[in-house]
Amino acid sequence: MSANINTRTPAMKKSLINPIGRSSVCVIISLLVGMATMKTLPVNAMSCFGEDQPVFVFGAYDPQLHEHHDVQTIFHIYCMPAYRGEQLNLNIRLNGITTDALRMRNLETGEWLRFAVYKDPAHSQPIDSLNSISLSMPLLVPTTLAVPVYGRIPARQNVSVGSYLLPLSVSMTY
Repeated sequence: MSANINTRTPAMKKSLINPIGRSSVCVIISLLVGMATMKTLPVNAMSCFGEDQPVFVFGAYDPQLHEHHDVQTIFHIYCMPAYRGEQLNLNIRLNGITTDALRMRNLETGEWLRFAVYKDPAHSQPIDSLNSISLSMPLLVPTTLAVPVYGRIPARQNVSVGSYLLPLSVSMTY
């Protein structure tokens, strides 16, 4: 559903890269791995690390639409138990950010675009510095976990055309 050209802002009309008045949105997530209670790693400790750098690519966002803009990404986490059947207790959270404070910055205009990160496809359980994804399971062999994470840009935000970017810092404790 596209908007009438007469209702677009001047910033939307002048964009040569994106003439239909949509913003391109990308969130890069950096995984930081940390041990919850240990400063040094004993020889027989479980180890986990992020295998890749997950990215939310929201693509084109039209501020005039009435629907939220939702996407999904996957955290791939490799864990190697110290012994067969070791219990994995893993928490994933955003560092120092509350759900209502997540904002991406327009790389050209400096404007802000709100978004949120969730642990469920219904977008009812946020992930931030207070709310984490928790996994608990015995590991028999080295395992790669695929943890889905969901992003949402709320509808009808009055923002200019351009690219919006925000690197996020994510901690894993185990």
